Amino acid sequence: MSNQINSLEMLSLILFIGVVTSLIVRRKTGINPGGIITAPFLVLSFYYSFIWGVTLIIISLLIYKIYNKYLHSFYYGRTPMYIYSIMSVLFVYAIAWIYGYFKIIPDFNINFVYGLILPAILTVALRKQGVRKTMIYTAITVVITALVSLVIFYISNNIFQYNFYYMEQLRASTNNITLSTGFILFFASIISSYVIYYFTKIKSGGYIVLPFLALLLFNPKSLLIFVVTLIFMHLLFKAIRHYTLIVGITRYTFVLCTAILVVWVIESAGLRIDPTFSPFLGANIFPALALASITNDFSVQKARNTAPMLILNLIIVGIVYFFVR
Repeated sequence: MSNQINSLEMLSLILFIGVVTSLIVRRKTGINPGGIITAPFLVLSFYYSFIWGVTLIIISLLIYKIYNKYLHSFYYGRTPMYIYSIMSVLFVYAIAWIYGYFKIIPDFNINFVYGLILPAILTVALRKQGVRKTMIYTAITVVITALVSLVIFYISNNIFQYNFYYMEQLRASTNNITLSTGFILFFASIISSYVIYYFTKIKSGGYIVLPFLALLLFNPKSLLIFVVTLIFMHLLFKAIRHYTLIVGITRYTFVLCTAILVVWVIESAGLRIDPTFSPFLGANIFPALALASITNDFSVQKARNTAPMLILNLIIVGIVYFFVR
C-alpha cells in the first residue's frame, strides 16, 4: 500500500484533487488557501514525513517575518516573489541537508525533497491575507485533499483492483529524471528568470519548472513530445478563452488539471508501447506544472513575447546543467 501511495500516478491524483479543492475553497470563501498548489504539496510533504511538512510551514512563516522586517521596501512588480523563492530554496535545501546529515528523517534524500518553492507560494498569501486566516483555510484544504485522496485510493485499489504501482514497475527499466544538482539548477533558474524579468518585464515560463526543461534538452525524444504537448495545450487554452467565460484562476486550474491528465495519458501510453522509454523521464508532476505555467504565460503575455525569453532562460539553465551534471 505504501508503495502505491508513493507512486507517480498517486502523486498526480493528489495534485489534481488538491488544486480542484483549493479552487473550490477559494471560490466559496473568497480566501486564498495558501496558493492553488500549496495544499496538494503539503499533503505530499506530510505523507513523506510529518516533520518535513511542519518544517515547510515554519520556513514559510520565517520568510514572511524576514521579508516584512528587512525587505519590505522591495515591492515592485514580481520582485517579492523572486525574493521569497530565493529564500525558500536556500532554507529548504539547508534544512534538508541538516535532516539528511544527522538522519533526523529516516531515508531522507535531498535530491527528492517535496515543496521546494512551497514556502514562497505560501508567503504570498500570508502577506496578502495575514497569518491566521491563511493558515486556517490552508489547513482545511489540506485535510479535505488528504481525505478525498485516501477515499479515492481505497475505492480504486480495493473495489476496482487498480494498481497505482503498475506504472512504476514499467518504469523500472527506464532512465528516469534525477536532479542530483537540484539546488544549483533551481537557484540559477530563479536568478536568470529575475534578470530577464527585470529588464523585459516578461515572465519566462516559470522558474520552478526550468530545471526539468533543462533535462529535456539532453533527451531529444522527450523534448519533442513535450513541445508537441505544449502546442496542444496552447491551442486548447486559446479555445477556452475564445469560446467560454472561464477566466482567471478558474481557467488556470482547468488548464493545470488538463495538463495532469494529458501527461498521465502520454506517459502511460508510451510505457505500454515501449517499456524502455518514459516520455517524460519518469516525472508526472513537473511536466504538468511546466505545461500549465508556460501555457498561462503564453496567454497572458502573448506567445511571441514569452517564447524568446523562455528559450533564452532555458539555454542559460541548460548550460549550467551541462557543467554541473
